[in-house]
Amino acid sequence: MSPPNFPLVGRDHELEVFEEYSAKPRAALCIVYGRRRIGKTFLIKNVFAQKSQIAIEGLEEADKPTQIAHFLDQLSEQARQPTLKRMHCKNWRDVFRVVYDLCLQSPFTLFLDEFQWMANYQSGIVSDLKYAWDNYLAKIPRFKLILCGSIASFMVTKVIKSKALHGRVDLEINLQPFTLGETKAYFRKKRSFQEILEIYMAIGGVPKYYEFFEPGLSVTQNLTRQAFSPHGYFVD
Repeated sequence: MSPPNFPLVGRDHELEVFEEYSAKPRAALCIVYGRRRIGKTFLIKNVFAQKSQIAIEGLEEADKPTQIAHFLDQLSEQARQPTLKRMHCKNWRDVFRVVYDLCLQSPFTLFLDEFQWMANYQSGIVSDLKYAWDNYLAKIPRFKLILCGSIASFMVTKVIKSKALHGRVDLEINLQPFTLGETKAYFRKKRSFQEILEIYMAIGGVPKYYEFFEPGLSVTQNLTRQAFSPHGYFVD
């Protein structure tokens, strides 16, 4: 996976624990969750940019057969294995077996993004993952599985606190908004501290929102454009 085209800011603690996680010589399971636009995918892409990784994102409002077909299609494309997309898997247990067989050829990190969509907000995929993890995935040296979701209630109740994965999660990250210090680091010297305070008080510590602040405009002008003008990002 290619890294994003702009550098990672802050997240020092997360980088430290991710480094420990990725250095484990055995298979390890990680769960990352937090509100949308908070930078989960961006963080993971940066951390694992130089490692062999396959990243698959769930499809919103797609049924289980469609999710499975999409998974195999992405797996086939990223692993450069054309035959995989023609495989027929009737359930997630079969899919994870395909992942296992592929990992035996060349180990990689598997990053499943928007996991709640992939699961259709149901616990079935978690039960199948538990079986696959216990019986073969956990036996692959250095295999890393990252489950990432933007619906905290699902990720906590159906995944982290599920009996199926009890005692199997090596790392759990609840990614929080930027602190004021991280916001200052993001804007560097492009904004005065007064302006940074105004931005932080107006929209909080959501990194994605900072991208909409044009450097040639004042904070007030940016907020007017994005929050009080037709088609502004914050209008709805």
